[in-house]
Order: sequence, then structure tokens, then C-alpha cells
Amino acid sequence: MRLFFLLIFISISLFAQDLLRFKAQWQMMGPTQAIEIKDFFNREEVLQVWAYDGATQKWLGYSPDSNISSKIAAHVSLLQSITAYQAIWILSQKEWSAAPQQTDIIDINNSDKIHLYEGWNLVALPSKRIVSPSIFGDDVTLWKKPFEGPWQFQGQDESEFTPLRRIAASEALWVKSKSEKIIDLPQESAKLTTFDSHEQMVEFIHELTVSRNNNYYGCFGGIEFSDPNTLAEITSADGVSAEKVSDATGTNTQESDVDEADFLKHNGETIFFHDRNSKEIKVSSFNKIVTKDETLLSTIKLSTSGYFNGMYIYEDQLVVLESIYPDYTIQNNFSTQQNRVKVTFYDINNSTNITEIKSYSIDGSMNSSRISGGKLQLITQFYPRIEYTYPLVETTGECPNYYHSNDVIFTTAETPTISVAEPTLRSSPIYYNYCYVVTKDGKKYNYDYSKPSIEDEYLIPILTTDLEKIELIKHDELYASMKLDQSAQMTSVSLFDLNNSAYDESLSYIGNSRTLYASSSALYLSSIDYGRYYNFFAQANEETIYKFSLKNGLSYMGRDSIQGHLLNQFSLSENSDVLRVATTERAWWPERITKNRVYTLGQNEDNNFSIIGELTEGIGHKGESIRAVRFVGERGFIVTFRQTDPFYTLDMSDTSAPRIAGELKINGFSEYFHPIDENRIMSIGRDADENGILGGLQLELFDITDFSHPFLADKITIGDRNTYSSLEHDHKALAYRSSDKLFAFPYRTYNYQDPSSRSLGVYKVEGMQFSPTDTISFDDNSYGVARSILFTYGDITYSALYANGTLKAQIIKDK
Repeated sequence: MRLFFLLIFISISLFAQDLLRFKAQWQMMGPTQAIEIKDFFNREEVLQVWAYDGATQKWLGYSPDSNISSKIAAHVSLLQSITAYQAIWILSQKEWSAAPQQTDIIDINNSDKIHLYEGWNLVALPSKRIVSPSIFGDDVTLWKKPFEGPWQFQGQDESEFTPLRRIAASEALWVKSKSEKIIDLPQESAKLTTFDSHEQMVEFIHELTVSRNNNYYGCFGGIEFSDPNTLAEITSADGVSAEKVSDATGTNTQESDVDEADFLKHNGETIFFHDRNSKEIKVSSFNKIVTKDETLLSTIKLSTSGYFNGMYIYEDQLVVLESIYPDYTIQNNFSTQQNRVKVTFYDINNSTNITEIKSYSIDGSMNSSRISGGKLQLITQFYPRIEYTYPLVETTGECPNYYHSNDVIFTTAETPTISVAEPTLRSSPIYYNYCYVVTKDGKKYNYDYSKPSIEDEYLIPILTTDLEKIELIKHDELYASMKLDQSAQMTSVSLFDLNNSAYDESLSYIGNSRTLYASSSALYLSSIDYGRYYNFFAQANEETIYKFSLKNGLSYMGRDSIQGHLLNQFSLSENSDVLRVATTERAWWPERITKNRVYTLGQNEDNNFSIIGELTEGIGHKGESIRAVRFVGERGFIVTFRQTDPFYTLDMSDTSAPRIAGELKINGFSEYFHPIDENRIMSIGRDADENGILGGLQLELFDITDFSHPFLADKITIGDRNTYSSLEHDHKALAYRSSDKLFAFPYRTYNYQDPSSRSLGVYKVEGMQFSPTDTISFDDNSYGVARSILFTYGDITYSALYANGTLKAQIIKDK
């Protein structure tokens, strides 16, 4: 029911009539829809209405006063109606407002287009958006007259006039064009372009931040790193000499040549694992955990005001990623009130004497990271911030609540005893219609939000080292669409050269980032940041994919939008420079409807990154959504679920026409696929009955020898509906050894009898069946990350379980 009312509210909000407000003066105005002049302006407040016909380069006029109308008709044609993009000059003798009648038919294809004729045009934005004047191109001259203030201008020479920086709905423009053309607002405002200068970039970010009022929800930040050892204290202890092991599993990654950050890493000798309780990285060895020696080789102290994001091992380096939280003790200083991502490089050549090489911090929050080709790829997001203050003005109006300077609320029934000698400024208010200050004699004050003053602003993310600070983005490396009613959030892709532990370069775009997929040659970022109010119900089920090439440095290759949403990073996969994408589009009202699709995207003949193939029918039945997906080579595997589990095999060999090769219907559903070889693929998910009622964990092994007729070769159910594994949503929880098809993953059954037990299931794939090898139980009541390692030490095979900051090994015993 709550969802129903939410949808109704959204519908009303998006399609509500536009209220036009007129003052008692001459003014330029642009309605956002077509208007019949007599129906709307035939009222006593209106004296004259004028429009300019760009096609004929002639004026048209109207007046509800018959005498004035006769004089107008003697010189020009009478104005009958205006289109959605036409503007008017209007003279009112009183202030008034009204909403135009909503037209029954909206032409989606033309409602956001402005037709410019050669010569002068009096136009307005036909849609609810705020854009940069640059969408009109370089061959036009623009004039705008606000309600208050001087004329604003954009053209060849702006030196004598106030520059025109943004255009909003209902604002009218004089446009002089050198040729006839159509301005497609969605298309032009969505194009990504860089900037001609640093000043132009900063001005755009400023206008974008002002337009979206980001001062109310800007991102705070962390602290400076003047001393690289302030937040990372390294302690060492004498330890047992480490011996190499054989055939040890590492982090389970999507691509074999692309590493992913994790909470546990090893180099075949030394093991590094995170302890969230002590906020440190512990260092041990395979020798120590086999001999049950719990003493550590060393520890690395992490920030006490941060969050550990993961780590990598690259040759003799440990790369540690942390999110550092703001230092709010320093007031009115945005540089210390920003989230930061810290990247620290350590020399681990001597595991008992680990030393810090270099540390960097980047303003913003962490999205994700990868390592390939000797480069760390770091994806961060940053919110520009502007801090405003507003003057207090005395009011005699009624006030439901009173606020004083420290935001304690008083109701009208109480008698505050707060004395304010002089009205003061308040920064970044959240409430708009309350009185914030009351004096002893009962005087009341409101903040005047119409007269903001900018106190401080922080628009560009900074990269900081112990030696310098540099701006992370540059004008020719920031890609932005010219809409000003979009979020000012920036996403940055930064490269670090691991061979010299140094920052390399960055590229950024205006927009958010949600899912990262990386191959060894490219990065793909998905975003669900769509334009405000424009075709909302279509864009609400849309994702945009950005592509960055890693060949010969970092370069932006383009973006395209697809229908539906991604499940996770496995919804994307690249093969021969072609990206395969699986999505689910959902509609919950008036009934549950889903549509599952597979897209292929690549560089077209114009070198634009765009859709080159689609599979839009046949994946899943009514109401089913994608629960697991994996692309391997020219093959794809998808499971959808609502009551039963259709398992689909996909032929992706023709990138322009992906197709369903085979289908298998079984109960339950898969949540993660792991390929064994060309004839076998296994999955973990949930068991379910024929009615879709979920049961325990489920391992499934599929025989795909005949790709058109997949077959369920084996199935194992673990526990009941109260049994869960982090592998259901985190692929890194799997330890898989390809040499002997041995694998392990942690799981837990929640019950009152044994609430603190965590299990590690160890299995083996033999032929077309699973062979349960061992189940190891550990006492652990934590809810944190769990990982496992399979390795051979001497002639004995072990499993090690990492959980709650501890690491324990045990011999695997065949059942």
C-alpha cells in the first residue's frame, strides 16, 4: 500500500501542472507547454501579450482589452497560440499566477525540441530542466532578462554585459541564429564534452552545484597526511622463517588477469589478513598456521577514523585501501571536512620489517578498484560543496515551531527565554518555513533564503601526498553533459603505476557510479543517474555504461544507455572488445512485470561506444528476474527465478544477434556461477519446492556438453532455510583450486542450540558429480567477512579459514 501511494505521489509530482507567475511589469516568459492565448490570458490582470515568429521574422500581439487589440491588429497579426518552446513578452498590471491547462496529447518526440530559424527567435525551454547555454552551439547569440537584475548575454563579446550562465524552464531567451536548425534538448544536454579552460570547468561545477543546492547534502571529508606514519604504525616481531607452499588458492576473481581487493592476501609465503576489531593488518605465514603458531610476524596499524576497503599484493608491495572519515573538530574548513580515500604502498620484502613506501589521499568516497597490467585502477566519487549563509529578518507571521541558535525546538505553547541581541547568520538551513530565533519580548525572525551569501566552496577534489597537493581533475579530462539540473557528483578513474608506487593520471565524468567491471584492457562503470523530470518512467529502469580504455594509458571511449538494471559485476563481461550485459527491467504496479535482456556493446563504425546487438525475448517467464549470470568466452549462462529456476545457455558468438541456445527448468535458483571447464559449470544458490518456497543452500553441477540441452548432473542441499553463505552474494568467499577441482566456502546455520558455529564446507568435482570431502567447524559468532585458502604443505592438503580477525588451518580429511 505504501508503494502504491509513493507511485501516485511521483506521478503527481512529475506531471503536475506548471504554475506560471507574473509580476506587474513587462517581462519575458516561457511556458513549458502549448497555450491557447485567449483561454489563458483573457483576464483583467493582463494588458498586452507579444510573441515573435522566427519563421516570418514578425511580431504577433494580443490584448484582452478590445481597444488595445484593435490597435494591435492594425499593425500586426493577432497572436492565437504559442507552442511549447515559444516565449512571450507580457505586460501585467497586477501580480498573478495560473497553471496552463494540461494538453491531452504529449508528443514525446518533439516536446523537447526547439526550432530555431535564421535570424531572431524568442524561445524558451520546453521541458523542466536547467541547461548550460552551450547547448545552442557557438554560432548563436543569446540574451536573457531575469525578473530582477540586468540583461544577461552570451556571444562573441561578453565584456560589457553580465554573462549568461544557465537557462531554466519558463525563462525566455532572445536567440539570434546564423542558420535554421533544431535543438534536441535531451540529446544535446546529454552529450559529454570537456572544457576549454580550467576557469570554464570551475564555473560549470559552481553553477551545477548551485542549481542542485548541494550545500544541503554535500560530502564531508577526512584529515591531512603530513606525516605518512601518523595513521599507519608498523610493528614487527621475530618470527619463524616462512616456507613456500604449493597450489595455494588466491582471491577468486571474475577475470584471471585482473586482481580484486580483498581482506586476505598471500604471496605463497606470507599471509596478510585484516582485523576489524583492532584496526590492523596482521601478518603471518603458512608455516605458522600449519604449526598452530599464533604469534605474528608483524602488524600494520590502520587509521582509527577510517574504514578498511581491501588490499592487494603486487610483487614485493602491499597496497592498502582505506576510507578516511572527516575531522569535524576543525570548523569552517571544507578541506578537512571531506571523505578521503587513502592509498598506501608498503615494502613487504622482509615480512618482519615492513616499511611504508608512499601514501596518497584523494577527496571523495570509495567505489571500487582493480589491478591489471602493473596498474592500480581506483574509482572514487566526490560531491562538490557550497556553504551558504542567510540574513535574519523580523517577521510578524505565525510560526508553528521556534528554533534558536543550537537548534533546540520550542513549540508555541512554551515560553522561550532566549535573548538575541543582534540577528545573526545561519549556514546551510534544512528547514524553510519555520522561525529560528525568538527574543524575550516575543519578536520572531525568519531566515531570508532569497538573499544567500556564499561563505565557502570546495569544488575540485584534491590528491594529497606528504609532499604536495594537486587537483585530481583537469578541464580537458572531465566529461560532463550540459544539464545543470543533474547531480554535481563526480566519478574519477585514477591510475597508479605499481612499478614505482606513483600516481599516474585520472579521467572523470559528472555522474555517479554503481557497478564496476574490468578486463585487462578496459574499465566499464554503470550509472543510474538520470535527468530530472525527463521521461522519468523510462529512465527509472535505465542504466548508463561508461567505457574507459586501458590500452596505451587511460582514455574515455564513450557511453550508452540500456534498459533495466544490473544484478552485479557478473552482469557485464568483455570478449574481443565487445561488452556483454544482462539486465532486468521491473515494474511493480499495477502488477509485477519483469523483462530480462542481454545486450552487446562495442565501438561502432564511427568509433562511438553503443549497442550493437540485443536479445529481448525469451529470458525468464512472467515476474521472473535474473538471479545469476556469467559470461565465459562466447557463451553465457543465466538463471531467472520466481517459483522455478529456468537455467538458460546463451550463444554469444554472433555479437550482433545473441540468442538462447538451451533451457532447463528445475526448482530453486542459482546465485553464483563458477566455470569448471567447457563441459561443466557449477553454481551455489537456494533450494526451493514447486511453489517457490525456499529451502537450504544448494550446490548444482550442470552438464553443458550438449550446449543446446543443458542437464543437471548433480545437486547437494546444505542445511535448511536458516543456512546461509556469504558466497551467495560475494564471489570472493569461494576458494577454488583448478588443479584438482577442490573448492571450499564458509556457511552458517542460525539456530538457538549452536549460535556461534561457522562451518567450512570442502568439496571436489569428480566427473559429473560432487564429492563432499570435509566439513570443518569453527567457533565464531562474528558477522564479518569470512575467507578460506586451500593449499598443500609438504604432502598434506590443508584448508584455512579467516574470520573475525583470526586465521586457522586444518588438515582436510577425505570422507
